[in-house]
Amino acid sequence: MRSYWVKFVGREAACVEGHENFSVYDAAALALKLTGCRVENVAQIPHPALPQLNFRGVPAMCYTPEDCSGMSACPKGYACSE
Repeated sequence: MRSYWVKFVGREAACVEGHENFSVYDAAALALKLTGCRVENVAQIPHPALPQLNFRGVPAMCYTPEDCSGMSACPKGYACSE
């Protein structure tokens, strides 16, 4: 599964998730479809984050999606939950 952090115009950012071949373009299209808001930016994040637009069974594990956006693996040497 892949997770993306999506920034919108006029709405708070949110996470969208998809299958292994889910691309940035797929994430933008899904986010637009789910919210009706124009997408400003989409970046991959290591784990799902809150708020989630399309919950796919994996709980949110990324507590700092703004800091981690653009990365496919968590850059921290410790768990955010600690």
